[in-house]
Amino acid sequence: MDVHMTSEPSLIDKKFFDKTAINNNLLLEFTSLLRRCHTTFNGFCAAYNDRILEQSHSSKKYGNKQPDGLDPKLFQNVWIEYQLARIPFMLTTLKQFKILQSCINKAARDHYFKVINQEFYKLFVSLWSNHKTLSTNKHCKDNCSSVFICDGHQKPCRLVCKQDMTDKDCIELGGVMVGCPETPQQKSQKKRQKEDGRYCYLHQPTKSQQPATDNGTMVDLRDTTIRKEICELLNLRTDNEYNGLCNVYRDCYIEHKQSSFGFIATFLNCGIIVGFTESVRAESVRRLLRHLLEILKYGSLPPNMMYDNACAVKLYTPGKNKFPSVF
Repeated sequence: MDVHMTSEPSLIDKKFFDKTAINNNLLLEFTSLLRRCHTTFNGFCAAYNDRILEQSHSSKKYGNKQPDGLDPKLFQNVWIEYQLARIPFMLTTLKQFKILQSCINKAARDHYFKVINQEFYKLFVSLWSNHKTLSTNKHCKDNCSSVFICDGHQKPCRLVCKQDMTDKDCIELGGVMVGCPETPQQKSQKKRQKEDGRYCYLHQPTKSQQPATDNGTMVDLRDTTIRKEICELLNLRTDNEYNGLCNVYRDCYIEHKQSSFGFIATFLNCGIIVGFTESVRAESVRRLLRHLLEILKYGSLPPNMMYDNACAVKLYTPGKNKFPSVF
């Protein structure tokens, strides 16, 4: 059965969020504190639970029964869904928004976000690429939306599936190799021999496809033979030098797992981000153009561009008559 949230600012029905009723004012209070960097989910829930516990001691409302407190994990999921629902309520004429029936099921939650991702990105680009017509900031209107800047940010990288995948939906560019964005399978002790930790659950290779690679067995530095070989190799003379060696096991390096390259962001000269795309594979001209074409599907871009590899973009785009006029 589908569950929906309405745009009415009343008490959220308890059937929406895992049989937990949360007042709209409580969510708004947390949002205000979070925006000003004054709280966290754990801190807010702990403070709220302390308050209602203190109130229960001086009130006959609860009797001998302990009042129900806020669970930080559940409150976090509820707040995310609540904020997601506010976006279509603000930018569209929708009066109801489909939400998860339960926040606990991880597989259902991941599928839900994948389904709504593209529609929310469309709303995001449409709003912020045309913010000039909505802005009341006088400084923003003077030179607003004159230039757009593209840049890659590699710090927020993560482990991704090693499978190569091609986006064939980009008509202007043809096939663009983008890679699989799914998270690799985590090996448990029971499944260590059955699953390849470099690939996601969708792209597990068969035994005939798996190359003969090192399983990444942890080295025991207490072994006397290994100790002797390491001391000779690294010219270690004292116990302190040997004991100072790093013995942390990193299977992501030993097993040659694939890491993403952060994300590409496009923002205007007035500081407004108008689009972003995760870089599952390394940044390139074709992947950048795919990112910009995705923005142009739902919004607009200024006629001037700044990019640290703009010369390569200029060399690639001449003669491409399928490109929009912005190129």
